[in-house]
Amino acid sequence: MESVKGFLHESFVGPKVGRIDNSCMGGSSEQKTAAGVRAGQRIKSCREDRNWSQRELSENTKGKLSSSRIANYEQGIRELGIQEAEILGDALKIQPAYLMGITALKTPLSPAEEELVRNYRALPENERDSYFKRIEALALAYRTPVTDEQMGPGWTAPPANDSQTPRAPKGPSKSARRKTAKQ
Repeated sequence: MESVKGFLHESFVGPKVGRIDNSCMGGSSEQKTAAGVRAGQRIKSCREDRNWSQRELSENTKGKLSSSRIANYEQGIRELGIQEAEILGDALKIQPAYLMGITALKTPLSPAEEELVRNYRALPENERDSYFKRIEALALAYRTPVTDEQMGPGWTAPPANDSQTPRAPKGPSKSARRKTAKQ
């Protein structure tokens, strides 16, 4: 046994002989991985957004995933497999790829959004940044402004700059008054 020990992974040697770590396939594992913890955080966040308990999420998977299994995913004890991500995605109405950490988008793009991305990618690369900045400026113009109350206590608005404040016209200019006076 000692002669082979250096060649085998530690999970095959000693008291764990015969035990296979299948965490990459959605099975259980004793070690938490960053991907498993991140997936668990996303599951928990989406579940809490719906004000569901783990039991309620289990019920919304039509019993395909138990509440204890969901708890294991949320704690990063068990890694999320593709099939489980699809089941949870259906229940939570989000993309399975989001739960697995593959994408940052919770919901898929609409057909119009997909067309926008295709059109953006069709632009010459040296012009994309310019168009991106224009779209960003448009989006900023349509966002709801933040009120002082929303900013919280201790924040005060900067003083108004009088030089930039539009003024009403004072009346006819000097040249216009001269023309009127001569007539």
